[in-house]
Amino acid sequence: MASGTSTFLYAVHGTSEREVFAMGQDGTLLDFNGTSWARADLEPGVALHAAFDLGEDDVWVLGDRGSMFRRVDGDWNTLFQGRDEFYADIIGTSPSNVYTAGSDRDFGIVRHFDGSDWAYENTEIPLSVGAESIWAADDSDVWAVAPGGFVSHFDGERWTASRPVTESLYGVWGFSSDNVVAVGNDGIVIAWNGSSWQPMSSNTSAVLLDVWGSSPSDIFAVGGDGTIIHFDGASWEPMETQTDIQFQAVSGTGPEDVWAVGPYGKIHHYDGVEWTEVDSGSETTLFGVYATATNEVFAVGEQATILRYDRATWTRMETPTFGRLRNVWGVENGKVYAVGQAGVILALER
Repeated sequence: MASGTSTFLYAVHGTSEREVFAMGQDGTLLDFNGTSWARADLEPGVALHAAFDLGEDDVWVLGDRGSMFRRVDGDWNTLFQGRDEFYADIIGTSPSNVYTAGSDRDFGIVRHFDGSDWAYENTEIPLSVGAESIWAADDSDVWAVAPGGFVSHFDGERWTASRPVTESLYGVWGFSSDNVVAVGNDGIVIAWNGSSWQPMSSNTSAVLLDVWGSSPSDIFAVGGDGTIIHFDGASWEPMETQTDIQFQAVSGTGPEDVWAVGPYGKIHHYDGVEWTEVDSGSETTLFGVYATATNEVFAVGEQATILRYDRATWTRMETPTFGRLRNVWGVENGKVYAVGQAGVILALER
């Protein structure tokens, strides 16, 4: 069958016998009407890799560097231009107050969603340093942490950066304006008391990559060599995990329902007594996890993996993208976001 092009094509997607799309290098998009192929090129220089549809009148095409295009009622619209961005974390306090943290080729970036638009924020984090984690109490109290020991705070009007430590920071979580915890290299844990960052004894030298807690007296931090440490309001103590994997992320709904994820699809669960490994049905590395309820947990990772737990089993979800997903956040019975490589931001509408 003659396509009318010699351009390398990566993928094909059809909505019916009379509506088939082929896509490939240099923004090439071919549309088959049942008889012949016609060109409907999108963004020059951007390779197109995948498509999905919500019916013949609603077709989506994904490309390099987070590019996303949508055809509604015959017209193509650009949702995201190609970017060299990478989002490492996402957090929100409501569906109309959501933040992502990450980097591009030159500097750390934070984007804020107000319910209608994603806007870039100037975090004052130095050039060449990407934001690794973000936590928000509300729209006037937001914290982001980064390698090199950098911390940036938003007070509702502007971001202010500081460097309380020299060790790289990878995770941040909090409970109020005067109770925030950050973790990072060499087992470092620091706590914000409302006026300054103070070091805490973690009783570990392992790298700590993420932190989450249900209350100021119930905080978990996870990291390398199977390390999980717990803070009970008085001290940090190591927990028995019976594994040496590098845990990437932790989340939960309470002291008796905590999840940690890592390489090879490994997922571990804490029931208030012990940590046990749970079959995820996947072997891909998982980088993020978020529990919206005891019967709804999401984990994300390599190869656009999104796993969903329903209190019985983990099931892989179909995703309209490719590449690494780094983190996930959502609200119970509401919208769920996943972010990652190439500036991708996915939203699950419910």
